[in-house]
Amino acid sequence: MGIIRFIFSILICQAAGLVGRFLMNDQALVWYHDLKKSALTPPDTWFAPVWIALYFLMGIALFLVWQRGATQKRPFKGAITLFVLQLLGNIAWTPLFFNLHRIEWAMICLGATLLFTLLTIIAFDRISKTAAFIMLPYLFWLGFALFLNVSIWQLNGNG
Repeated sequence: MGIIRFIFSILICQAAGLVGRFLMNDQALVWYHDLKKSALTPPDTWFAPVWIALYFLMGIALFLVWQRGATQKRPFKGAITLFVLQLLGNIAWTPLFFNLHRIEWAMICLGATLLFTLLTIIAFDRISKTAAFIMLPYLFWLGFALFLNVSIWQLNGNG
């Protein structure tokens, strides 16, 4: 049962990244490249490997909580609910930003995702300190992504 949970946990997180990518329309990257961006914006080639690694870490954290938390019904359900909410926010950001070009809505979505991720980490900590720790790189990356999102909003005449 453990290996099935592990594989499912990894796949569900990686699928979130794929869904986000598939939600992007063909013109999204053209529009993105034309935007003014912060000097701290990483090269485009960094984003896919970073997200793949972060989704993998999230999958490991989910697995650890699932393994330990299945016996603790109440904290487990709350932790998983928060995890799902942050994952849905993560998915929703892509079409808001890239397809609809609603940079401000994407900022709000990213802020909510960041908050739900922080709450997820707190909930995970009650079940598995390791799982909570493993989620920290994702939290930091979301904070950086929010900084980049705000920068794009300001540099392109919205701030």
